[in-house]
Amino acid sequence: MKALAVVLVSALPLLAQSPGDFPELRPERAAALLASHLECPDRQFRITDVTSYEADQRVVKLLFSEGPLESVRAFFEWDFGDLSHWGAGRPYPGDWAFVGFLDGRARGPKTGSQAETRKAVSTMKELAHALHRFSIDFNVFPSGDFSSLERGFFLYYLGKRPDPIDPWGHRYLYRCEARAHYVLISAGPDGEIQTSAEEVSALLRDGPSGRLPIVIGSMVSDDLVVSSGVFLRTLEPVSIERPADPITRLPCQP
Repeated sequence: MKALAVVLVSALPLLAQSPGDFPELRPERAAALLASHLECPDRQFRITDVTSYEADQRVVKLLFSEGPLESVRAFFEWDFGDLSHWGAGRPYPGDWAFVGFLDGRARGPKTGSQAETRKAVSTMKELAHALHRFSIDFNVFPSGDFSSLERGFFLYYLGKRPDPIDPWGHRYLYRCEARAHYVLISAGPDGEIQTSAEEVSALLRDGPSGRLPIVIGSMVSDDLVVSSGVFLRTLEPVSIERPADPITRLPCQP
């Protein structure tokens, strides 16, 4: 019976949790935990966001004042301490632990206003909702390109004919071939679709599981990309999975 009790106590953190079950990850604490993972200790940065995705996970955004890297996001996870004397209703023992860096944005010219980005994201969400309604009715997504959707689809599932031109003056790209998954893209402020044909093929084949890689130090694409209802790019990287092969050191020259 005693052994069973130990097993039950050990399993408790795996039960329903909420972000409020864990101490707040304050920016100053996150900065202290990150300091030893920056190869240039004198590089000045500030924490601009601490976001909860899972109850015991946080994503922190660092903004650098100078250098080739403008911003980077870091993944933290709660490191559970000794649970043998822990009781329900009490804070979980342990502390926040840095896992790895997720992605980075290289410093470059400013891209698009927030108002333009919000408008594009809002339009793409509306289109994704209409496509979802269609998939509920027919168990597939409509095949073809954006022009094929303008032949009655939008009026029936959206109640209006959306502007096929994004806020930066370029047509939205829609692709759906096997009808199991689709890709919807805005070329973003620069007007050039940088999502490769290989990436589009992977998303059409695998859906959102064919996520788009973002490498530390590379210029993040300006494309806005939706795959079967999931935003993969929105001018800010949106990947939130725990990194399988985490980058734990941020070089001086990415």
